[in-house]
Amino acid sequence: MKREKKRKDGEKAWHWRPKLGLRLGRFAIIPTFIGVLMMMQVMTVEQGEEFAILGIAIVATSFFLFALVCLVGALYLRS
Repeated sequence: MKREKKRKDGEKAWHWRPKLGLRLGRFAIIPTFIGVLMMMQVMTVEQGEEFAILGIAIVATSFFLFALVCLVGALYLRS
């Protein structure tokens, strides 16, 4: 797929997809950071609180999956 479009006056206009891909890639940093913080919280919770560990792990995993979707979308849009 072409990344550039030619205007009638001969100038090249950049396509919007690579820019959107870069924004998605930057957006994936935030949920990854939150997921890492939550996984560190899992390591510090006392062993008697299994339900808290399970809940935090599920939420952190969902953040990681969201970040993965953002990164895959960014790579797809850049190609």
